[in-house]
Amino acid sequence: MSETPNTSTNNPHTRERKLIWEMDWRLYCPVIGACLGLSDQKRILKKARISLDGMSDYDVHATLVQSIGSESPLSRRVQRYLDNEYRRQVADFGTCSEAEFLPIWQEGLKSGLIGGLLWVAATNPSLSEQAIGKIFADTHMLMHGQCAIARQELQQVKRLRAENQKLTDKLRKAWKRAREAAQALHTSEKAQAELERTVRALRVENETLKRDSQSQRLRKENDALRTQLEKAERRLQAQAATLDRVKAENDHLAAELASQVEINQLMRAEIECLLQEMLRDEAKCETCPNRDLCARHVLLVGGITKLRAFYRDLVEKMGGEFGYHDGGTSGGERALENLIGWADVILCPVDINSHHACLSVKKICKKWEKPYYMLPSSSVSSISRALADVAMDNDQ
Repeated sequence: MSETPNTSTNNPHTRERKLIWEMDWRLYCPVIGACLGLSDQKRILKKARISLDGMSDYDVHATLVQSIGSESPLSRRVQRYLDNEYRRQVADFGTCSEAEFLPIWQEGLKSGLIGGLLWVAATNPSLSEQAIGKIFADTHMLMHGQCAIARQELQQVKRLRAENQKLTDKLRKAWKRAREAAQALHTSEKAQAELERTVRALRVENETLKRDSQSQRLRKENDALRTQLEKAERRLQAQAATLDRVKAENDHLAAELASQVEINQLMRAEIECLLQEMLRDEAKCETCPNRDLCARHVLLVGGITKLRAFYRDLVEKMGGEFGYHDGGTSGGERALENLIGWADVILCPVDINSHHACLSVKKICKKWEKPYYMLPSSSVSSISRALADVAMDNDQ
């Protein structure tokens, strides 16, 4: 079925919004790259019956960028898709004046979620050339910053994979030691049962000899049996001690194994999270140099203690100095307050932290007028994004 273009008027300035082929050419690439994911771009081409055979991800992106420069069935399809995807933002901000929209745009930049606002800006006829140029520059630099984060996270993934391999090898060794301990425990239990049977037989025989009328011979035999019994009991005690020792070692190995399994699961979850975020950023602009923390003191309050080394490595790789507090305030707030006084910026994940610790961080930071970030997650990727925001604020 053929597609009918929107012909309500030929003058974009008399309509509430521009059409996609009427927007500023500088926004072609940012709109396709920031407003549409790679999977969305491929879905639009497939529905337009354009074969993806032999096309790289860049070819998919370039095809859509080239298509929206003029009115065509494909550009109209992209228009409809974006209008539907960002209908809420269009309804809320689509008719804003430039003075009203630019503060909204700046607020959106802080979160990095600019897809809907960029589509509104691209199709808003009220924005001046200067405003469009600023929005293009902001979008360009944001995409550069996200690519830098993706590169850091890719390096982190490599380190996590290597650490995961070490943990896997250690886990295999722990399993092997546990199996050997279980075999030793089984052997010890079998030997103990045999010794107990021997002791019972000796006791029965000893009682029989006591009732014999030939007292002299029986006393000698009884003495020999008593000696044999004492030796057997000593062996039994030694075997019982060995059994207790093997059981204790087995319990220790089981606890160590459970700890390694937990660490392994944490590493795998972090790797999966970093890989997914890296894949979402693959279709964006070419990267630019890393932003730097400029030797700022970064204090992390709470988080996953087992990932402390990764947090430190992340801060130091970005040129900062790392400080850590586990969030515990049962002994008072003095230690936490001293660290906040040392820090230039404070990160406080709320998922693995007590409510009292979060309130203490806010109270002390306000007292010392220190900038702080309350993070929804203590994952490496969440900390990485927060550090990128700190570095960006530092550059500004």
